[in-house]
Amino acid sequence: MNKISTRSKGLISQLTSPKQARQIQRVGKNVQLLTLIDATASMTGYLDAMTSHARNLLERMSQKHRGAGLSCAFYRDHDCINPFDFYGEGASHQGRFVGRSRIQSLQEFLETRGVPEGNQTTVEAMGAAMFHATSMPWSATTRVIVHAGDQPSHGYKTAHGMPYSEGDRLDHCQLGMSHQKILECLKAAGVRCYMVRCGYCPAAEHQYRSIAKVTGGRFIDFAKVSNAQDFMVAIEAAMADATGGNARRLIENHQRNNALESSTVSELLESFEDKE
Repeated sequence: MNKISTRSKGLISQLTSPKQARQIQRVGKNVQLLTLIDATASMTGYLDAMTSHARNLLERMSQKHRGAGLSCAFYRDHDCINPFDFYGEGASHQGRFVGRSRIQSLQEFLETRGVPEGNQTTVEAMGAAMFHATSMPWSATTRVIVHAGDQPSHGYKTAHGMPYSEGDRLDHCQLGMSHQKILECLKAAGVRCYMVRCGYCPAAEHQYRSIAKVTGGRFIDFAKVSNAQDFMVAIEAAMADATGGNARRLIENHQRNNALESSTVSELLESFEDKE
C-alpha cells in the first residue's frame, strides 16, 4: 500500500483540528446538504438525469428549507488527492454551501462541471470522495450527504471476499481510505449519508447499506431508474427525512402528481420505511 503523503496527512488532520471543533460549537439549528456524485463514464446516463431537473429541485428545496446551505461535488478516478470538482474554489476545504440567493450559480455548476470522464482505473475514488466531503466547511446542526454512484470504494471487494478485478486494490488510493476509515471520517464530521446505488453492483449495495446504517441515513436503490425526476425526488426525500419531515408522504404526493415513474415508486417508498 502506498504511504499517505505529508499533504494527505495535513488534510486528514483538518477533520479534528481545534478550529473545526470551535466551529462545531458555534453552529445554529440549520441544515446543510452536499450532493456527491460519481462522474466516471459508467455514470453517464445517471448524470444526464441528475442535471436535467436540477433547477426545479434546487428551487423547491430552497423554498421548503429556507435556512439550508446547498452544495454539490463531482468525483472521478484520476487519483485520490484531487479528483474532484467542488462548488466553490475547487478544493474541498474551499467549497461553499449557498442559500436561495445563489441557486443560479449552483445550477450553472451542475450543468458545466458534471460532465463524465472515461475511467482510468477499474474502480471509483469513492472512499477519497467521502474523505474530502467531510472537510467541506460544515457548520450546521444537521449535515447531510446524498451520494450517487455505481461502485464501492478502492479495495472494498477484495477486503470482503467478493469477486474483484486487478484494479480493485486499496493501494490505488493514496489516502488509504479503507471502509473503516471512511466510516471514521463520516462519524467524526457528524454527517448523515443517504447512499444511492445506481446500476446492479452487489458490492456497491453492500457498502452503501453499511455507510447509511452507521451514519443514520438511508440506502436508496436506483438500479432501474429511468426518469430524471426520480433522482430529484430521492434527494428531496432525503432532505425531508434528515430534518424530521415525512419522506414517504412527499414521495406519494409526487406520485399523485405523476412526477414519478411507477416502477420506482415502490423502491423509493421502501427506502424510507420506518427504521427498526
